[in-house]
Amino acid sequence: MCLNYYYIIITNYVEQFYNETIFKKDSMTLLYTTEVVNSLNSQWSQEKITIILDLISFLSNDKMAVNNVKSLENIINSIDSETQQILNNL
Repeated sequence: MCLNYYYIIITNYVEQFYNETIFKKDSMTLLYTTEVVNSLNSQWSQEKITIILDLISFLSNDKMAVNNVKSLENIINSIDSETQQILNNL
């Protein structure tokens, strides 16, 4: 489920299509201004997107995905740290 969610988010970004129905609105929704969204999107280079999508495709068919998912986890942890920095600087 989580890999599918990441895949949808990245695909929406790449295709520049905003699918509002995949997000559940909450009390924080109003804080995501265009400036914040643009800053968050700017951390996704084409290289990162390609790597993540390739890893997701690989893991989807991998019999050892439980062990190999750590590589994806490490990349996402790095992106999460960048996201925290962006949000802290606003």
